[in-house]
Amino acid sequence: MAPDPQAASAPPRRTLADLLPELKAIIVQMARDQDSALQHRINSTASTRELVSLGMSDWDGKSARALSLVDRAWNLAAAPVLFETITSTRCQDSLFGFRISAKYPFCVKKVIFLDVSKAADWRSLLRALPSFANLEHVTFTEEAVFTLFNPGGEPDEDQATFREALRTLAPRIPNLNLMFIDVAATSWMLPQFTTLRWLKWCPMESSVDASYRTLGQAFAQCRRLEHLSLIYPSNLLSSMLMKDAVEPSSWPGVRSLVITLNPQIGADTWRLIQSFGATLEKLLVYLSDASLLDHLGEEREASTFAFPNLRRLTIKSGSAAPVDTTPLLKIFSASPIGHLILPISGNGHDLSPTSLPSTDFLETVLRLFPTHLRSLQLDYHPLLNMQHFHSLAPALVSLASARNISLTLLPSYDIFLHRKQRNGDPGTRQEQTIRRCDGVDEVLRHTLAQSGRMRATGDLEGAEQLVEALTPLRGRMLRDED
Repeated sequence: MAPDPQAASAPPRRTLADLLPELKAIIVQMARDQDSALQHRINSTASTRELVSLGMSDWDGKSARALSLVDRAWNLAAAPVLFETITSTRCQDSLFGFRISAKYPFCVKKVIFLDVSKAADWRSLLRALPSFANLEHVTFTEEAVFTLFNPGGEPDEDQATFREALRTLAPRIPNLNLMFIDVAATSWMLPQFTTLRWLKWCPMESSVDASYRTLGQAFAQCRRLEHLSLIYPSNLLSSMLMKDAVEPSSWPGVRSLVITLNPQIGADTWRLIQSFGATLEKLLVYLSDASLLDHLGEEREASTFAFPNLRRLTIKSGSAAPVDTTPLLKIFSASPIGHLILPISGNGHDLSPTSLPSTDFLETVLRLFPTHLRSLQLDYHPLLNMQHFHSLAPALVSLASARNISLTLLPSYDIFLHRKQRNGDPGTRQEQTIRRCDGVDEVLRHTLAQSGRMRATGDLEGAEQLVEALTPLRGRMLRDED
């Protein structure tokens, strides 16, 4: 029998193993990003975590680690991604020494010294750092720094060795993250990182004035610093930084600044932001309190200060109470900002279920930034009324389009949260509560209808049975009234 010509011409079936190494690397990176996004939502609020947990089975076998187990070729493609970030957890184990340090040192780009680890873990990880030729980022936490280096005291033999190792490694590390490190330790560490370009610092206050006096000098030595992130800097810290800078020209040319403010923006913190005014291109401000802008509104010079190179401004609110960001926008309205990311809550916009659609805040933004604005992102979290959001969107888009401005509205589609509900899916706790309350309402309506029928027909026996059935509920009602 002659072979079927159509079957003979059919292309061979491709599998994951047949993909080119470059495609495998791209797929693994996408899986890694998916894993990170999923973990971020799991670590979020309880309601978000509950919603994500309903669809956890959807991601079984789709992680970067699962891809690494397909075969040897996929393992080779996944290794650079899986070992890109190393934490100090269990670094004293033989698996770390014989597998990661020896076999995959070229993959490691980011190292994190966690507070929850043991001293032996920190020592093992620090000893392995010289083998990580492509290391770009190091995160230190408070306890790890003082255990390994003892910056404020006399080091023992091991600490002296670790200090020397840090002095050798620091010049080739461009990205440093210092979490809950005090002023004295930061002043001791910064000068050793001579090629530092990214710095994220969550400071702990110091009671020693001398520590603050050396901090400004330490910052001034970071001549290559371009990206600075300060988490909860106090007005005292800001004041001492400004006081100890020898000349404004001695400050690094910071192009990107992220600042998390709590509980209020004071005059010194505002002047610290202004000190980067000549070079600043991106600014992200986290507002964590509803009264955060009180002092800033009192600054007379604030309303006229312009950042000549500022192109992107992001304001995010971490406060449960609404935060009005309009005063902050007025201050930056003199800058040539082309891209804005703003929260809606607290900006004269009522997000309650009974509120009516409003474009007031968008109109205010367009009035404050009439020339340079090219893109705008409005974040409607927390979203209480989806119908309100959908009815408002066309009006917002129309206003922005008339000014040739690209408008993005959040929340957008989220594959982890906006999943299609399946048969048998119990839903979130809130969804279950709503369904049960709807059922209670239906039973009560039926009971009222039965009571009316019994009254009309004089059905005494039926009424007594109904009273007997409702006696527990009546007792609870009387207790609540008392």
